[in-house]
Amino acid sequence: MKKLLALAILLIFTSGLAQNNPSGCPAEIRFGILPTEEAAAQARFGSLFQYLERQTGSRFRVTIGADYAAIIIAMANNRLELAWFGPEAYVQAARQTRVVPLVIADNVVSGLSYFSSIYVRADSAFRTLDDLRGRTLAFVDPNSTSGYLIPMVFFVREARVRPEAHFSQVVFAGTHNAGLLSLLNRRVDAAALSSTTVNRAIRQGSLREGELRAIWTSKEIPNSPITASASLSPTCRAAVQRAFLSLRDPGVLTALDARRFVIVADSYYAPVREAGRVREELRRAQNP
Repeated sequence: MKKLLALAILLIFTSGLAQNNPSGCPAEIRFGILPTEEAAAQARFGSLFQYLERQTGSRFRVTIGADYAAIIIAMANNRLELAWFGPEAYVQAARQTRVVPLVIADNVVSGLSYFSSIYVRADSAFRTLDDLRGRTLAFVDPNSTSGYLIPMVFFVREARVRPEAHFSQVVFAGTHNAGLLSLLNRRVDAAALSSTTVNRAIRQGSLREGELRAIWTSKEIPNSPITASASLSPTCRAAVQRAFLSLRDPGVLTALDARRFVIVADSYYAPVREAGRVREELRRAQNP
């Protein structure tokens, strides 16, 4: 049985590194990313980590979590020095251990934030939540912000419905890409997905413009933070942050759908924490 803490090693970058590291970083930095398709991760992150190695003088060992919780727990157990968390995964990690948000991407489409939407196929008859009664829905992961937390707050606070009662089946796809494929392949009737995922799929040509229809869209959600463990020295954290802030390579930025990276503070995620509190309060009220 797959263990929660299992981490799939994706890439180990080994450029020529000096033994005496002026950045103050350790010889090896373990960097975790949330679940994604391995081939896509190679293309998206490979040039970034090669750049970071040149800037910091450290070897980067990059891992993909078996699920969102795996990366959170790995950080809490000092098995990672850096991670690119989603907003809700960051909030959960900050509850369990001392972490420091460093930077976020300024996205080429949505800037410093993005959206959650409940999508259906545009060629379906579904146009409202009521139309989906008795149908099937895919969430992403219990620790996904746009793929679970924000849609759940919408369901219980605004729509006043319990998904498990409103839909005939509710499933967790595991990743946004998997949720998108489930919807496109008609395995589910609706899916909660990030606007980032949909926009990237359109740019990459795997999804046609207008192929999906959003029947609900959230308010803005702060972008995902690149986060350091507090166990990483302040000198190294500053070096990593500087490396992201000075990143200008168009090839690296394009692969990450970013124009640049900017500094981010923990306070930026107050709306995500509030959404989590609302979700828990409503759960307790429904299940006294």
